[in-house]
Amino acid sequence: MSELHEKFPNADDLLALTPDALAPILLRIAANARQSGGMFVPSSVLTATFGSGMTAERGPIYPHHKNQQVERLVGETWELLRREGTIHPAPDINGQYGWMVLSSVGEAALERPDGFEQIRALRSFPKSLLHPRIADKAYAALQRGDHVTAARDAFTDVEI
Repeated sequence: MSELHEKFPNADDLLALTPDALAPILLRIAANARQSGGMFVPSSVLTATFGSGMTAERGPIYPHHKNQQVERLVGETWELLRREGTIHPAPDINGQYGWMVLSSVGEAALERPDGFEQIRALRSFPKSLLHPRIADKAYAALQRGDHVTAARDAFTDVEI
């Protein structure tokens, strides 16, 4: 059975989520679904294997009349994860065939329960809000999530 279906056995419960709310869940599912080389196929979260042996078949996990809505939501969420830099196409020919990998940002987001939200908050903070004297040093530390270094570098530059 699909991990997505285990978390959301009812399609309506899944469809009640926004892409922002589903993103950290899909990121975790992607990490758990990684295969050789750390790769995963995003479309695999919407299918499961039914049966066993020679009669096994892959098929959709949600009812037919809900599939289009579910596919749209999951597709938007994968795009959000890609835009936020947490996933990207796998190298070489695998990426051309739809395989994806987690980026270093995606890996970092998995280390904390609120990691994805923290990354989005940091990326939404514009560099232009910082004074030009402290912007270069402090902004790089902020983007890494290193608040202590950002504050220290900023105060050091202001003191000088």
